[in-house]
Amino acid sequence: MKKRNKKMIVRHFLLMELVIAFAIFVFIAGSFYTLNSSMAKYRGQLENQTEALSVVDNFLERLSAVKSPTTGVAGKIFRIEFDRSQLKDKEGISTVFQEKDGLFIVEIKNAKGNILAKAEIKQKKAIEGPGKNQ
Repeated sequence: MKKRNKKMIVRHFLLMELVIAFAIFVFIAGSFYTLNSSMAKYRGQLENQTEALSVVDNFLERLSAVKSPTTGVAGKIFRIEFDRSQLKDKEGISTVFQEKDGLFIVEIKNAKGNILAKAEIKQKKAIEGPGKNQ
């Protein structure tokens, strides 16, 4: 019977194994980075849309307290609400306020022109009666 030498055999990594391991690491790290950056972008868009909806909601609430709002009063209320929001400092955010065919149209858009929030409010017509046309 022969005695075997019980020396530890040390296995060395080949260059190819290291290259493959590095490639797998780069792929996983790149996937994680891409996912993280797209989630941050989506979160920012969602925050902008939520803030825009809040501005429009506050505008509607304040406008409902006015008995017969004119275009000037409604525009001023909208501008005040927008200026109080965080959207006024963000680049590319634009607003549209117009009166058209008896409607107040309010829009908040992002840099690409996509609508974040929109409201169309029908104006109340002034009731005309005796003594109102003087």
